Amino acid sequence: MESLEGEREALLLLTLAKGWGPRLVRRAIEALGSPSRVLGASAATVAEVVEGVGAVRAEALLRAASHAAAGAQIAQTLDAVSQAQAQVVTLLDEEAYPPLLAPLPDAPPVLYVRGSLTALAQWRCVAVVGSRRMSHYGGEQAHRFATGFAQAGLRVVSGGARGVDAAAHEAALTAGGNTIVVQGAGLAHTYPPEHAQLFARVVEQGGCVLSELAPEVPPSRETFPRRNRIIAGMSLGTLVVEAPRTSGALITARCALEQGREVFAVPGRLD
Repeated sequence: MESLEGEREALLLLTLAKGWGPRLVRRAIEALGSPSRVLGASAATVAEVVEGVGAVRAEALLRAASHAAAGAQIAQTLDAVSQAQAQVVTLLDEEAYPPLLAPLPDAPPVLYVRGSLTALAQWRCVAVVGSRRMSHYGGEQAHRFATGFAQAGLRVVSGGARGVDAAAHEAALTAGGNTIVVQGAGLAHTYPPEHAQLFARVVEQGGCVLSELAPEVPPSRETFPRRNRIIAGMSLGTLVVEAPRTSGALITARCALEQGREVFAVPGRLD
């Protein structure tokens, strides 16, 4: 089982505290200097100096940081990481954390990763996302572009979903490249279940499957939109193929624009 020490362990504990999202964790660290200093501060101090915390969240952090609770929570999480055949990568791990994602204000403080950390640490990535109900033509275009990206030495990033996501991952693998899956669930879950073999191939071929969620967290309506900012944030640009107006793919495109990244689209036939 993996072990964490010092600031890395403190950072993991921060992410496990109820109500503490990525932006709040980053603000707290900036205000108090380090993850361990945040955990060592009183609830009153945290509530006073960290914008947006409030008494309830500060007390939740204090409970999470208590010695007995902290030890049990860390042990439980790391056991789940081990069971999922994964590793913990934190924002403090500069050589492993995705370099394009790290500067963003809502970058996940912790990523759970199954597969190659070398693939994770590369900046030459491009996202390919789109409809779960793609047309035959949409599938051809996803395959065409993902193949070209892989042959050019770019890593294809997507969400592992049915449709365009899966087509992009498959094409990158077939072209001899590697690819990165950003799950909307913890790594103890494979979603959708029928993509278990695809995800295994991703890892075997030098890519990785990752999530910001602790391994035991199941997929839900709330978890999928959150992962879209990671897909966009890891990538130099995002290609959207046949995305409906209310799709997660368009959320990814909006995230990319907000992050100052390039966005490209295949809304319909190009010929």
